[in-house]
Amino acid sequence: METIEQELRKRRLLVEINSQDIQNYNLLNDCYFGSGGFYNKNYLIKSPREKAKDYENRKKIANYRNIFAPVVDSLNDPIFSHKVARSSEGNDTIYKEFISDADTSGASLTNVIQEIDLKAEILGCVFCFMDNFDSDVDTELEALNDRAFPYIFYIEPQNIKSYAFDELGRLIFLKYQNTTSTQGLMNFGVSEIETTYRSYYIKNGAWYTCQTDGVGNLTGEEVQTSKPFMYSTTKKWNKQRLPLSRHLDTATTSIAIYNQNSLINQQQFTNTFNTLVMYGEKGNINLEVDSTLFIPEGNEAPFYLSPDVATGDSIAKDRSELHNEVMKVNNLSIQSSGSQQSAESKRWNDKKRQEKLSKKVNGIMDLELWVSNSFAFYFEGNLETNVIYNETFDFFTTSEDLEDIIKMEEAGFSQETQNKARAMFITKFFNQLNTGEVDQYENAEINNEKVIETSIDLD
Repeated sequence: METIEQELRKRRLLVEINSQDIQNYNLLNDCYFGSGGFYNKNYLIKSPREKAKDYENRKKIANYRNIFAPVVDSLNDPIFSHKVARSSEGNDTIYKEFISDADTSGASLTNVIQEIDLKAEILGCVFCFMDNFDSDVDTELEALNDRAFPYIFYIEPQNIKSYAFDELGRLIFLKYQNTTSTQGLMNFGVSEIETTYRSYYIKNGAWYTCQTDGVGNLTGEEVQTSKPFMYSTTKKWNKQRLPLSRHLDTATTSIAIYNQNSLINQQQFTNTFNTLVMYGEKGNINLEVDSTLFIPEGNEAPFYLSPDVATGDSIAKDRSELHNEVMKVNNLSIQSSGSQQSAESKRWNDKKRQEKLSKKVNGIMDLELWVSNSFAFYFEGNLETNVIYNETFDFFTTSEDLEDIIKMEEAGFSQETQNKARAMFITKFFNQLNTGEVDQYENAEINNEKVIETSIDLD
């Protein structure tokens, strides 16, 4: 009997993950967490002229300065820095518990969504699933007491084995692998690695899931399930390959900077002390314990040979330029010594970051909609949900904005225009505060109309 994968392969719809993409996904994870080749130092490249002993010594003193994580966090933290407003109506008792514990580990739905977004920002995409416990419960109280209600989990793209989109670009098939390590009673401490596969597919207009073997044969009972969801932070991608992170260039640059740092460390370590040069036969000149140097008659005076610093300076310059380029490409402020960013350039970078964050909020709202629809698949009844994310990402610079207002007054702008500028200033100011900080300001509200009204009365 023909398997689902064989049928999709015949239709030329089945896509299998290639090894190069898996390596890229692993590199992206390593760059963010400092794991893999940064942890075991295997990302350090041995020079053809470098002795094995020198290479091992260089690995021992190498340290990874993570520039990758701040770049990724700059596109995740601002979205979740403000409290996500959630509300629900109707038969929402279990749903409220689900919001508090969305993944069975006690993590709230907001925290799970943030983790999914972070992982997708690191890797380019993740696949999200909602499942329910196979438990016979008759009442809401039993479901709550037994934690017998749906939960969310996600699979990283390097664990996806194959997938398929139909001719209209809709996901219709997905298979991932799950590797577990077990230790039997008779294997004397040796772990046994077990790999299982799970497939999700459309059948008769509904989604089903089942455990399969490596070639796609069903090995378990088919179970109807909610639709899986691919959450991606990269909009431009080919359906013939899973999305790769927009930060892949930053990842490869991180390896280059990591190697440059290690070379600088090695030079400083091996050339910390000047070399004492003395002429004559070995043993003819002795350095006493009182640091008095006796020079035999007829020998030239010794001298110190200082190490050449030009090579190290050149490497350090290249490293600084790579770091600045990473910051520039990702629209982040450059704060390294000797490089100061202009106010105009910073505002441009802030504008581009705000555009990226606004687009991401749209994607997160799609993910939230999938959560609601998937939860409704498992629970019947009237349930209405609403969620609001912060969508204002003005990167506030108090001094610069105040200077602009003062210049407007000096230039003779109308009072109405000046008041509008003040209103914009106050709006940006309060949008940067957390809820507790806003409460410290009497009669201040984040509502734009209220702020504008307040600002006009400043004179």
